[in-house]
Amino acid sequence: VNEYGWGNTSLHSSSYEPISNPGAPNEVPSSSGTNGNSAYTGTVDFQFGPLRAGIFATGSSTRIIAGASYYGVMELTGNLWETVVSLGTQEGRDFEGTHGNGVLTNNGEHNISDWPISLIANGQIDKVPGAGFRGGGIGGDFAWPPERLRISDRMFINVQVNFRALEDGMRLVRTAP
Repeated sequence: VNEYGWGNTSLHSSSYEPISNPGAPNEVPSSSGTNGNSAYTGTVDFQFGPLRAGIFATGSSTRIIAGASYYGVMELTGNLWETVVSLGTQEGRDFEGTHGNGVLTNNGEHNISDWPISLIANGQIDKVPGAGFRGGGIGGDFAWPPERLRISDRMFINVQVNFRALEDGMRLVRTAP
C-alpha cells in the first residue's frame, strides 16, 4: 500500500538540478539519493523534463536507487503521466487488447475499433472515454503532490482526458504474437 514503482514508500525529495547535458542521451542529475529516485515536481523543474528513461540507473545501482520496477521497467513513478486504458468505464472495458496496425487517421488517431477513441469537438479533442492517467509526472502547470506518484493512486484513472500536454506520455507494450 502507498508504494512507488520500485516497491517501497521511500522517495527522494530534493532537487536533482543542475542537470548535466539536459535533453541529451547522456543527461545525468547532479545528485541522486538512496531513497527511490523519481523525476517529479519536487525534484525537477519542468523546463528540464521529461528526463531520459533510466536516468538514475547505473551499473551498480539498486532497484530503489534506479527507480526501477520489479522487472526493471524504468520511470513507472514520475517523469511523465502515462495514458492507460481504464476499466472504470464501459469504453475501457470494451478494450480487447487488439494489436495496433501502425496506421493513423488524418487526425493522428488510431483506427482500431476496440481501443478508446477521442471524441472531437470544434477540431479539438473533447474527451477520451475509457482512458486515464497513472504514475505521476513532472507537473507542468501544476505542482502535483508525491501521493499522485504511488502505484495504488487512482485519482486520474477515470478522468475524461480532454487535452494533450507536455507532461503526458504513454508506455507502448504488447503481447507476443
